[in-house]
Amino acid sequence: MSFEVRPDPRRPAGGHAILDTGGLAVPGAPLAILRSQDGQWLTPDGWQPARCDLDIHADAQGEYALPPGVVDMIEPWTNLEIHCDDISQNISWPATVRMSRVRKGSAGLKVAAAPARTTPPAPTPQPQPELALDDTPVSPVAPDDPPPQRKSRRALWLILLLVLLLIAGALAYVLWPETSAEDPLPPAPDPAPQEESLAPDPCDPADIETAMGQGYATAAGYLDTCAGTLSPDLALRIIERGVVEEDADALLRMARLRDPGFDDWMADDPAVAVGYYRRATAAGAQGAETALERVCTELATSDSPLDLIAYEDACSP
Repeated sequence: MSFEVRPDPRRPAGGHAILDTGGLAVPGAPLAILRSQDGQWLTPDGWQPARCDLDIHADAQGEYALPPGVVDMIEPWTNLEIHCDDISQNISWPATVRMSRVRKGSAGLKVAAAPARTTPPAPTPQPQPELALDDTPVSPVAPDDPPPQRKSRRALWLILLLVLLLIAGALAYVLWPETSAEDPLPPAPDPAPQEESLAPDPCDPADIETAMGQGYATAAGYLDTCAGTLSPDLALRIIERGVVEEDADALLRMARLRDPGFDDWMADDPAVAVGYYRRATAAGAQGAETALERVCTELATSDSPLDLIAYEDACSP
């Protein structure tokens, strides 16, 4: 049985959804969500590369009540991999689930607590058997002393070796040529070249991570300054930070990443791009309204059901 996501009927205003696992999830199992397009996991700090089990647990029927911290972070038709403890399935986020009116991103999510581990009791020491009165420890037998003849031969060989060493030293002293005082000394080796001090890297990933912690406005400059060296994963994380903040520039950049009219490294999807263009227009991004009209015109003539649903959501008056 496949997983299903549907709007929460108890909250028709949006921002809430129900994840039905068909009874496959064990009651109390935590939830983890992986975005298939870039391998990012949903966390309280947005999408991150490391897995995060959220503090959202299955009820007795194997269903999860998804709060706005999850719903507001997922765009329609996004391919996801849902993990419920040891069970996982791939789904496509439906367009029928609407985001909340006031989007606060994933700030309200929490990480699931790790299960407590109990320390096994220490083994009980076993009593040592007592020695009987007749059990007397046996002392090792000392080896017999070597016979006197073997000692005398060893001493003779040592004396002979010492005499040979004295003779060799005398011959070396007589026959070895003395070094002349006039012989020139070998030239001193050239000093090792000093390493040039390296200039600091203006696109250091550690500096970019620090800037992201201060908000999108601080980190956005790296998107243009480091465009040739910035990894796609790090660039996407910067833009996603601005999307959570509803920043006009970040929403426009995210829309262009999915817009077929722009040549970039992300898969084209006009049904997703039109949603970002709509939000960028509302935030006051320059050029977003013109791009919204262009993409809406393309969606209106499309034969894809997904494109037509996106057109009704973002382009209809």
